[in-house]
Amino acid sequence: MLNFFRLCSFYVLITIAQGAEEPKHFMPDDYVKATTVFLHPQTAESIDTAAMPALVIGRGNAQGVVAGKVTDPLLQNVSGWFFLDPIPQHHNSPQSPDSIVSKWPPTSDLEATFAGKFSRVLFDFGVLNYIGDTGEIGTLLRGRYAEIMSITGDRTKESFEYPYQYEDYIRATYPEKTTPIHDKCHSCLRAVEDAQHSVLEQGIQSAFSCLKSGGHLFVPIEERLPYLDAANLARTLGIPATQIHAESWTSLDGEWTSDNPLLPEVQKGDGCSAVTWKWFVISKLAVAEEE
Repeated sequence: MLNFFRLCSFYVLITIAQGAEEPKHFMPDDYVKATTVFLHPQTAESIDTAAMPALVIGRGNAQGVVAGKVTDPLLQNVSGWFFLDPIPQHHNSPQSPDSIVSKWPPTSDLEATFAGKFSRVLFDFGVLNYIGDTGEIGTLLRGRYAEIMSITGDRTKESFEYPYQYEDYIRATYPEKTTPIHDKCHSCLRAVEDAQHSVLEQGIQSAFSCLKSGGHLFVPIEERLPYLDAANLARTLGIPATQIHAESWTSLDGEWTSDNPLLPEVQKGDGCSAVTWKWFVISKLAVAEEE
C-alpha cells in the first residue's frame, strides 16, 4: 500500500511538472517522495521515465531549472529533471537544502536501477572537481601554504592586499627555501590526483550507462582537469571520438556570470562563474547506428 501511494505521488508530480509555467522545478516534499519511488527497486521498473528524462549530477540542484534560459537545443525540450547531489559535505547547505545525496560513482544497485533510464545526463559545472576527492588534496595544499607562509619575510602580510600575493612574494624572494616545499607537495599531489582521476573516470562511465540509446551526456570542460579532453573521454567510454563534440556559451555582456547556461537555476549553486562556459556533448548512438 505504501508503494502504491508513493507511485501515485510520483505521477501527480510529473503531471504538475509538465503543465507548470516557468520555472519548472520539484517542490522539496514532492521531490523527496518522487525520488524515493524512483529509487525503490520494486517500483522503479514500472515508472515511465520518458516523462522525466534528464539526470543532473551536481551541487545546489534542488531548486529546479528555468527552462526558458536553457541554451543547448538538446536540453530545451526536457520535460522533467531528476537531481542527485554527489557531494555529502554540501548537503543541507543553503544552496541545496533538499538535495538527494548519493555517492558518485554510484553503488552497483543504484547504477543498475539507473541504467538506460535517461535521455540526458549532465554533470553540473564544478562538480567534477569533487568526485573522487577524499580531502587529501586540500590537506596537502593547506600544508604547503602553511609551510611557505611560515618563512620569515622582510615585509609583513598586511602590506599585501591578498594572502596569495604575500605567498608569491616569499616564493620569489626565498626560492632556496620554498622550492623544496613545492617539489615535495607536487610529488604527493600527483599520486592523489591520479587516484582521483581513476574514480572520476568510473563516474563518467556510470553516467554514460544511465543513458538510453540515442541519449546525450554533458561533461563540463574544466581547466583544473585538463586530462578530460575529447580523446581521453572517448578512450574512457570506449567510443569513437566522432561521438563527442564541444559546445560553448559566452555571456552577452562579456562579463563574469554564475548563470549556468546548461542549468539556469532559480537559486544559484556555489563556486562557479565564468565569461565563457564550455562543455562536451557525448552521444550514445542508437543500436541500429552502432551495428
